[in-house]
Amino acid sequence: MTTMNLRRVEYGSSAYRDCLRLRRRILREPLGLDWSEADLAGEEDQQHFGLYDGELLVACVVARPLGMGRVQLRQMAVDLDRQGKGVGRNLLSGVLDLLRNDGVREVELHAREEAVGFYQRAGFVRQGERFREIGIPHWKMHRKIER
Repeated sequence: MTTMNLRRVEYGSSAYRDCLRLRRRILREPLGLDWSEADLAGEEDQQHFGLYDGELLVACVVARPLGMGRVQLRQMAVDLDRQGKGVGRNLLSGVLDLLRNDGVREVELHAREEAVGFYQRAGFVRQGERFREIGIPHWKMHRKIER
């Protein structure tokens, strides 16, 4: 049995391209979408994380710095055959720990409507009204992370 391990992924690396493929397959293709230049703009200045089962990428997420100890998590993707098995929870927990160690104190995200419960169980709180992003309903959510 292999152990899951969380890794920081360097922008532009082969691991980054693997993350892009997973994100496209899980988040974009089901909606009939692909990447635009605007979708990927600024990713070189963001932190990328991958959760691996051995050498196999099973989940990933991006953290965009917002300044003042805040980040926005975006593009969280878990391989379809790993969903519902704690992989997303492990990814989120590990990334929050790393961000806390980096001095981050608050995290926000735009959750697809079907993912709101997942993020609420992880301590995130909805803010404001439902809105549409990439053509589907989302909620802005946030969470403080303590030392």
